[in-house]
Amino acid sequence: YSDESVENTVQTKEIETGSFIDSRDGKTYKTICINEQIWMAENLNTDKFLNGDSIPEVKTYENWLEASKTGAPAWCYYENSPRKGEIYGKLYNWFAVNDPRGLAPNGWHVASTNEWDYLITFFGNYEIAAKNLKSNKLWARECGTNESGFSALPGGDRDDYKGYCDGLSYEGYWWSSSEKNKDSAISRMILSNNEKWEWIAGKGRGQSVRCIKD
Repeated sequence: YSDESVENTVQTKEIETGSFIDSRDGKTYKTICINEQIWMAENLNTDKFLNGDSIPEVKTYENWLEASKTGAPAWCYYENSPRKGEIYGKLYNWFAVNDPRGLAPNGWHVASTNEWDYLITFFGNYEIAAKNLKSNKLWARECGTNESGFSALPGGDRDDYKGYCDGLSYEGYWWSSSEKNKDSAISRMILSNNEKWEWIAGKGRGQSVRCIKD
């Protein structure tokens, strides 16, 4: 499968902003270069693996929990709302993140915990990083400065035990590619109070995804 991504870059003092096209669906994603890492500046919003296979959309509580139990890849919109999806992207379970068919666009990958930590330490500590990475809108409390251009949004998540969505406007969760054990993986979270970053989540949980360039 070939992806001829188109990239455009504009350089400022310490930040490079740009964009690329995911040829799976023609969607253009904004990008940001921070401390020599090139990140997507918005959440992933594809319904296809890199080889072109469709990722199943799961809407009902029962089917979401079934995917969690069986280890089947799945995505959803927050509260099954395409309108929210236009803003926050899709929520994926970790089985979609870890699928060998590839969730990230060609030339990109889902960031590891080490890559997330490298991003965070560029700002000095977690609290300062959260304020700089958070969007300056849509947070119910304590919007960020978004001086980084990362535009982290409070997209919430979907529970892997009861199947409901929670946390919109107050919490943002992003999967890493790093597995914790057979039942859980490591994600990064930003709360309204900027206090916590690492989150050990059940693999059936639905969370946002940010990719980083290879």
